[in-house]
Amino acid sequence: MDARLSDWPLRPTFLGIGAEKTGSTSLHRYLGQHPQVFLPSMKEPAFFAADDNPIVRDALEYRRLFDGSGGFPTRGEVSARYLHSAVAPRAIRDTLPDVRIVGVLRDPVERAYSHYLMLMASHEDVDESDFGSAVHRRIDRPWHGSGDLITEFCLRRSLYADAVRSYVDLFGPDRVRFFRYEDFDAEPERVMGEIFRFIGVDDRFVPDVSERLNVSSGVSRLRSLRHFILRDSSAKRILQKSVPAVVREPVRRFVMRRTRPRKSGIDPAVRAMLVERYATDIEAVETLLDLDLSRWKR
Repeated sequence: MDARLSDWPLRPTFLGIGAEKTGSTSLHRYLGQHPQVFLPSMKEPAFFAADDNPIVRDALEYRRLFDGSGGFPTRGEVSARYLHSAVAPRAIRDTLPDVRIVGVLRDPVERAYSHYLMLMASHEDVDESDFGSAVHRRIDRPWHGSGDLITEFCLRRSLYADAVRSYVDLFGPDRVRFFRYEDFDAEPERVMGEIFRFIGVDDRFVPDVSERLNVSSGVSRLRSLRHFILRDSSAKRILQKSVPAVVREPVRRFVMRRTRPRKSGIDPAVRAMLVERYATDIEAVETLLDLDLSRWKR
């Protein structure tokens, strides 16, 4: 544990850990509405995911995210990258041994497709205009350590079992709770009530869920600004040094959210191929979490 966190009285009492593309932005917003919950304005600091390009790397900067939280019984943050990080589970356990872990898992095929849409909009060097073709080219290749963006972020990160097992083994089943994205999307008030109860605050509070966040839409005129955000340039480096992350990140998220391509759907044959590949992983997650994931197998 970093010495600067060893005597920290305002440590998070819960963490939202993902997976990616499962409504973590909405989860962040709904949690932040609860009067008994302190949440930093920054979503996805990813401090404990040192292997996955965290936004906040310094322990003192991470501590500052929770300045002003002393009057709250519960505090936490949401970083979807924690789920698949190889180092985050142990780093969290060493620093926050009593923390509660909350996550949302999505149908792996739908999650892979959603991440594919984001990559298509955000990376100029990803030249895969058809999801089905992209899957066909990669379905039989190794998914671990490929170095390929679509393989790593779309396909491999829809495998959940090993990541979930790491958290259950380290924290115990009583302090790890995962929810189905399909339930979170369809009944957000009910699911948030269960989450509030799990993290130890009043579960009668009903958050405003009228605005759904990070819903894919058409690519807008902000695309040139998106490319500026993604490219390395001297102007960008100057801005990064002069503008703090707590200001940069909301702007970055807004631009990325508004410049995604439209969904065209998943070909049934492609879905069937991926369901077969994910079947063993889905069954392992069902056993680990005692969740009915039969909808994901169709």
